Amino acid sequence: MCKSSWMFLKIPVLAGICAMGALLFVSLGVPQLGAQTSQKPLTQGEVIELLKGDVPPSRVGEIARGRGISFEVTAEAERGLRDAGASEDLIKTLRQLAPPPAPAGATHAGAAHPGATPAGGPGRQLAKISQSGVTPTLWRGACPHEFKFHATIWSESAGDVHYTWVRSDGSQGATKTLHLGAKQKRAVVDTWNLSAEASSGNHYRGWEQLKIDSPHTFAGPKIVFNLYCSK
Repeated sequence: MCKSSWMFLKIPVLAGICAMGALLFVSLGVPQLGAQTSQKPLTQGEVIELLKGDVPPSRVGEIARGRGISFEVTAEAERGLRDAGASEDLIKTLRQLAPPPAPAGATHAGAAHPGATPAGGPGRQLAKISQSGVTPTLWRGACPHEFKFHATIWSESAGDVHYTWVRSDGSQGATKTLHLGAKQKRAVVDTWNLSAEASSGNHYRGWEQLKIDSPHTFAGPKIVFNLYCSK
């Protein structure tokens, strides 16, 4: 009799405890969630610190999705992240979460920029320039001599890319159009034939630069060369 009465009372007592636990979870959990979402976006240094602290890349991705990130995933940033242990999936997640790139027209110095970040905004077709170079970089000998410039244009989505080669002497070539599919790349070339008259004291230092005119404006690195014409 007593035993059955205890069992009869036990059910509502347990129900009351569960209800109190649920209320406690809501009262404590909601403010914590709000505090988490109000945290500042992760910096590149913080992501690298997490990876070097043996936090799995999948967990770092979850944190990044919850807080966002404050940096662009440039080629240099990607190298640093991979060196710290970032996986391919994490790199992909960070690219999706990255803020819009820097304003259009930013120029990156250097002979080659594999993966330089283009200008543009979310939802726009993005194109970038990589693997820029010239053959030869230095010529000593009879003039005139021809320099051959090359670069690769890559497009995030399908569409037309309009580009122009500009030169250190102030001239520029005609605007050309390249149709690319999604995530497709293609090499482009230009030549410059220089004679002794173009050099000062038989030495000429110049450059060519590839510029994207649309779907957004973006300048690749200046590709420098040196010419020494023999008498």
